[in-house]
Amino acid sequence: MTQRTPQDEKHPRAKHSNAFVERIRYLREVEGWQIKQLSEHFAVPFYTVRNWCRYNRRKPPGAPND
Repeated sequence: MTQRTPQDEKHPRAKHSNAFVERIRYLREVEGWQIKQLSEHFAVPFYTVRNWCRYNRRKPPGAPND
């Protein structure tokens, strides 16, 4: 079985930094912004923001890889 590598800013096709993703998560979790608001404000696709906020993409450091 192969080990999956985490998806983060080191990936060659990554467009956003880990700090940017964490900022969006903070605004969603702490400030209560809606995903649509975040998507429009930062000009990032809705589903990308949703996946970041659900931790489907860009899992936090130290999280196990599925």
